[in-house]
Formats: sequence, C-alpha cells, structure tokens
Amino acid sequence: TRRCSDLGIKDSLAKDLVYILMAKGLHCSAVKDFVRAKQLFSACLELVTEFSPKLRQIMLNEILLLDIRTYEAGAGVPGDRPPAELISRIRGYLEMRVPDIPLRQVVAEECVV
Repeated sequence: TRRCSDLGIKDSLAKDLVYILMAKGLHCSAVKDFVRAKQLFSACLELVTEFSPKLRQIMLNEILLLDIRTYEAGAGVPGDRPPAELISRIRGYLEMRVPDIPLRQVVAEECVV
C-alpha cells in the first residue's frame, strides 16, 4: 500500500484526517452503510482535491466502487441496467486508467462484472 506522504500530504493534521475518513468510510462500506460511507468519502475527496491529484483520483475510484455496490444492494430486479450515469463513469474508469494511481483490483473486478 502507499503511504500518505507518497501522495502529497505534508500537513500531519490533514494526513490524520484523511486516514480517519478513509478508514471509517471503508468500515461503513464493509458493513453496508453506504449512505454514511459516501458522506465520509465525499468529505475526504473535498479535503484532498486541492493538494493531491493522485489521492483525489483514488477517492473518485472509491466513490465509484461504493456507487456500484450501492446499486447492486438496491437492485430489485435481476438484469436491470444500471443508470446511464453510472455506466458512463464505469466506462470512463476503464478507459482512462492513470498509471500512477494504485489499482484497486476490486474496483476493476466490480466494474467488469
């Protein structure tokens, strides 16, 4: 895994806050509290957007994965197509993969499934 210092976070308070927001967001996602996870990831995205393009992209990837999981958890009818906006974001992720951004295998797997 990458450390926050590799991603351009120099302020120790910001590092701690990013770590806490990410950890809580990932925990909420794991226990299927998708609304709270989205709030935490969005707050983290807002925090990192100004100083870390890499971490911004990582957060966008996490939010995409969360939106995929949210859709799958709420999909009532098997075989229904996801919303066009979600399909567009998935295609964008698959087409525009940035080499410097660590690939989260699960994101790629969820996008292809």
